[in-house]
Amino acid sequence: MNAGQNRAKSIFLNAAEIASPTESQAYVVAECKGEDALFREVEDLLKHRGPAEAFLETPAPGVSTTIDWPLAEHLGTAIGPYKLLQQIGQGGMGTVFMAEQTAPVHRKVAIKVIKAGMDSQQVIARFEAERQALAMMDHVNIARVLDAGATESGRPYFVMELVHGVPITKYCDDNHLTPRQRLELFVPVCQAIQHAHQKGIIHRDIKPSNVMIALYDGKPVPKVIDFGVAKATEQKLTERTLFTQHGTLVGTLEYMSPEQAEVSDLGVDTRSDIYSLGVLLYELLTGSTPLSHKRIKEAAYAEILRMIKEEEPPKPSTRLNGTGDALASISAQRHMEPAKLTKLLRGELDWIVMKTLEKDRNRRYETANGLARDVERYLRDEPVQAYPPSAVYRFRKFTRRHKAGVAIAGLTLVILVVLGTGVGWMVRERAERFRAVEREVAEAQQWQKQEKWPEASSAMRRAEQLVADLGGNAKLQERVRDVRKDLDMVLRLEGIMNDLTGLQSDPLTFDFSRLDAEYAVAFKEYGIDVEVLGSEEAADLIGAKDIRLQLSVGLDAWAEARRFARRHRGNSWEGLLAIACAADPDPWRVRVRDALRKRNRAALVEAAGQIPIGSVPPITLGLLARALNDAGAPEQAEDLFRRAQRRHPNSFWLNFDLAISLLRQKPPRLDEGIRFLTVALALRPDNWPARSRLCDALLAQGKSDAALAEFREAIELNPNHAAAWINRGTAYHDLHQYDKAIADYSKVIELDPQNVLAWIRRGSSYHDIHQYDKALADYSRAIELDPQNVLAWTYRANSHHNLHQYDRAISDHSKAIELDPANSWSWSCRGFAYHSSRQYEKAIADYAKAIELDPNNHMGLNSLAWLLATCVNAKLRNPKRAVELAQRAVELAPKDGNLWNTLGVARYREGEWKASIAALEKSMELRRGGDSFDWFFLAMGYQHIGDEEQAGTWHEKACKWMDKNNPTDEELIGFRNEAATLLTMPKPPVGEVLPKKD
Repeated sequence: MNAGQNRAKSIFLNAAEIASPTESQAYVVAECKGEDALFREVEDLLKHRGPAEAFLETPAPGVSTTIDWPLAEHLGTAIGPYKLLQQIGQGGMGTVFMAEQTAPVHRKVAIKVIKAGMDSQQVIARFEAERQALAMMDHVNIARVLDAGATESGRPYFVMELVHGVPITKYCDDNHLTPRQRLELFVPVCQAIQHAHQKGIIHRDIKPSNVMIALYDGKPVPKVIDFGVAKATEQKLTERTLFTQHGTLVGTLEYMSPEQAEVSDLGVDTRSDIYSLGVLLYELLTGSTPLSHKRIKEAAYAEILRMIKEEEPPKPSTRLNGTGDALASISAQRHMEPAKLTKLLRGELDWIVMKTLEKDRNRRYETANGLARDVERYLRDEPVQAYPPSAVYRFRKFTRRHKAGVAIAGLTLVILVVLGTGVGWMVRERAERFRAVEREVAEAQQWQKQEKWPEASSAMRRAEQLVADLGGNAKLQERVRDVRKDLDMVLRLEGIMNDLTGLQSDPLTFDFSRLDAEYAVAFKEYGIDVEVLGSEEAADLIGAKDIRLQLSVGLDAWAEARRFARRHRGNSWEGLLAIACAADPDPWRVRVRDALRKRNRAALVEAAGQIPIGSVPPITLGLLARALNDAGAPEQAEDLFRRAQRRHPNSFWLNFDLAISLLRQKPPRLDEGIRFLTVALALRPDNWPARSRLCDALLAQGKSDAALAEFREAIELNPNHAAAWINRGTAYHDLHQYDKAIADYSKVIELDPQNVLAWIRRGSSYHDIHQYDKALADYSRAIELDPQNVLAWTYRANSHHNLHQYDRAISDHSKAIELDPANSWSWSCRGFAYHSSRQYEKAIADYAKAIELDPNNHMGLNSLAWLLATCVNAKLRNPKRAVELAQRAVELAPKDGNLWNTLGVARYREGEWKASIAALEKSMELRRGGDSFDWFFLAMGYQHIGDEEQAGTWHEKACKWMDKNNPTDEELIGFRNEAATLLTMPKPPVGEVLPKKD
């Protein structure tokens, strides 16, 4: 970089650090006065800050351009219930004000007004989902996010708890805190970040100005601020978002992890925050960040990114030794002598800090809690889990840095020296590494007992890394493998259970046969082939395992899947429950499983009433509550869910199942359901069933943008997870965006060509846009893959029906009924096919069977009512019965205009003219204008009550539609003829009405 470029960069950075736009403008103009080339260079840098800050656009005195930072919001401005009092900060993302809230409570808050040029609607939509999780964070060391919205000028704003404090580094330096005191302040910061991570929130911009120290009762308390704002406003990292004083949209350069420095942020996860915590700890101990501000100020863009991603930072003790004359002042701020400070950092503190700063995030601490615990171990003079890298690892790093040199034979001696220096350390540290493995395995097993599987998995990854570095100890390796095998099995069962739980509220539309097969394979590959072993032998093997409870609950879930799959390969679903009873002899759980096997609703309700909530694990509480729901006792299920959730508020399954229970109610309790689903997602951010159900609930609330944002998040979490794509496809289908739905279903088929549900649902989208040939092809493929799938046969039958292929439709519906004789919907559909093919007696019989199986089947009620009201065979007509059936259907689904249409026709046939007109007008209101059936019967109804003008209007409208569309429907043509005949009859005398029509 030449001197001119250095100067332009220096002017740019200095201008960026000036909070006042006016002063910043004056500074740039003064520095560049008379040097147009230099000014243009600074202008280019400033334009890279993004559209909102490309402010060199209008002429200024002495140069061709000036600086303009428009901000509609100023002191005294009211933003909703907030009055801006004072500007307290400004950075690359926006301006922060202290404000006074006037309603519903009176208090002072901090408001960050985001810079102009961003898409407010998208930002607010993203932040709304984020804010729901943020609102649940309740930690003494986290400043809460209180509200969000957009100003009148369209800029997003976020309202946060106002923290009166100073950055943690400034507080420590001003008060000359010792390294120990600094570490004691640092631990709660880690715990706050851990709390956020458990709620599914990544900070992304941890730095001193976002970790404030406030005094409460004279004691310093860290407060982490700005949670979630970075994610809500996230953009890709480009040159436009690199240089700001208080950070960028994805982080601040000195504190940025290597993965944040990539153009794509797909690799960013909680371990990026671990890296930033390490930089903060480095600065607390040494007074400097690993990558100094001076170096960033002097380097080019590409060089800065390269340093962040590739350059290994010096150890803290090494950095102190290299500070020269500054070491005295650094030591004085830490209330220590220079020699003692350097010695203090050398060893364990070096190890802890350097573990957080690993370029390979897999080698960092897995959790912020792990970092906090290691710092606490150091403070208690206990052995820390961090340790210097092995000689082999250091050699690999050395060869990567000196690829060319290693190829030269002359470096052989150097390599031998490098290896030789590590031999002594390996001998000394080998015993400690064995102990470290034992600690990690013990910790993993402890997490397993608490059902905290991500934490257990992290501990096992650390143990496996240690064993890999050690090598050679067969016994230790076997123990680690066994624990890992158990953990993998638990995670595998939970993954399958995710599918089951996500599907359980609508058994008709899901592929339970696939889940049944997955459970069988999982147990077989674990070493317990339940399908081959005898029940007693399988129970003995399960009962001998450390994870016997999880395996037994897996059998419970498997039994539920097999019950819906209706397969009897190997053990029946009742047989699986019997094995679970033998393997897990807990008396209360055995009692519940027996009640399930016997379908004894009374026994389930009794068990729920006698359950000792405090001593029963949450997974068992959920098991019983779900069983109560399935047994038709929703009130008892909800009561148990609520009691269990209050007892175990951090249980993902209880929050999820309570939400599903609330959403199943009629009408669904959307607000509460969404609240508990949000809690569940905060506990398990990558759980797609919870996210899918949240999306469904948001769609039901009419919040389609928020729902699709949630689906987008699920797909970003795992682009190869077919379930996320299939659920978004369903959302698009329900929003009538069929092209997008078909694209998502096609993606599922690409990922999993054997996915029966994807073929069915893509066929359904083709069906709804009248591409029946494509629909039939997809349904047929689904039937090839799973000939037992009732849904595939039924949907294919419906496509045949729409093509007027009634014989084929009846055949497919009959197959569906053969597979599932208790399925009310299949009987209704076959009845409709008989109806359309004029086999009226068979249609009436099928409709009646559907209603017998499900008295609340409003479509069956409606279809039978229509047939009894309109049948061309006068002997089969029964208007009175039709009115009763149609009225019941309307009561079950009062917002379905088709049902009101049937009620109107039935009342007309019964001679209830005014009641008929009222029902038909309701039908048109709900169906936005109605159809020719409404119009013909309105014409006839108005003719009967003597309103010839209205009668003529509706008859003319209906006839024009028929002339244009030329329908072949026999009933519709009959209504036209009937209306025409009625309109030509003489008007009845006053006080008389025409006789009822047959």
